[in-house]
Amino acid sequence: MVIALVAGAGVPPHAASAPATTVVVERYANGRVRREAAYRNGRLDGLVRGFYENGALEYQRAYHDGLEDGEHLGWYAGGAAKFDYHYAHGLSEGVQRQWYPDGRAFTEFEYTHGHELGRQRMWNPDRTIRSNYVIRDGRRYGLIGAMGCTGRGKPEPQESR
Repeated sequence: MVIALVAGAGVPPHAASAPATTVVVERYANGRVRREAAYRNGRLDGLVRGFYENGALEYQRAYHDGLEDGEHLGWYAGGAAKFDYHYAHGLSEGVQRQWYPDGRAFTEFEYTHGHELGRQRMWNPDRTIRSNYVIRDGRRYGLIGAMGCTGRGKPEPQESR
């Protein structure tokens, strides 16, 4: 892995009083960008982007003053959406979504100030509901998602009887 620093990236030359900005670029052995991250005064500030070895965008996350702030988006290697998360001042905020590689919904959770609050849903690959509950006043109401063990240590959804 090769790491390159691009000092002063994003800062106009005439802005002498602007905070120091650096973009750190990590590269695969083939020379393509693996990850690039913007720092201001030593803290993540701006976009952090990760790439698959073929050059396709894998994820993009926004930071402000060292904290996640804004959208965190992810994609499968084929380009389909993988997740869409939102943050405010380092805490999960709003609707957080994940998808299966074929585009079907996997999870949809609601957060307020970093805590689950409101409707929470999860689907199995066959589109059946795995979990569907509401969090209100710190308590869960609804189908939480029963899971059994196969004996191999991997959880699997239980069949309803």
